[in-house]
Order: sequence, then C-alpha cells, then structure tokens
Amino acid sequence: MFSSTQLLSAAVELQIHHQHQTNSQILCIIIALQALTISNHCLKVQAKQLKPLGLECECEGGGRIKHDRDERRLLVYGYSQGFGRAQHQLAVDLLKVTYPDYEVTWTNDGY
Repeated sequence: MFSSTQLLSAAVELQIHHQHQTNSQILCIIIALQALTISNHCLKVQAKQLKPLGLECECEGGGRIKHDRDERRLLVYGYSQGFGRAQHQLAVDLLKVTYPDYEVTWTNDGY
C-alpha cells in the first residue's frame, strides 16, 4: 500500500509533432497524471490540450511512475496494455532534468 506521500500515476511517452510550412519538429515528453491510472486517459487529456495549439501527439508507450515525496524518489515501471512499454530510460533521463535532487530509477517489473 502507498503512504500519503507516495503517489502513483499512469504515464505515457508522447511524440509531439509540429509542422510549420516546410519545417517539421518532433519533441518527446513524458506525461504523468495522478488522477488517471490508465495510459489511454493520459493520452486523451494531453491530445485535447495540444490540438488548439496546432500540435498532434502519438503515444510511444506507457507505464507508471511512483513518486515518494518524503524519500525524494521516482520509480518508472510497468507498461500500458494498450500501448506497450515506453522507453523507461528516456523517461528517467527527462525526469532527472526536472527533479535533479531526486533518485530516479526504472524497472520493467510490474504493471
């Protein structure tokens, strides 16, 4: 069981596509929403927010993120039944930039 300082979130790895005339860009982001426990719901929320900006997204995989605030730890793990497993090392690399004072790890174990 998780304590009140341990949060579990569904997460998706998205490629954001931006096309402007002849210039095209792809950006990879990790989205984790605490209120949602299914990767497909994360994708729908994010796609809806990106559409008015003229951006499209494509899901590259899913999983979960366990956030322990007291211990300052993030664990990326699991997979999405609908999208498969995300590249967890990529998620860890991005999270380390945002949470430089956290221990950020990953495992393929778990759902």
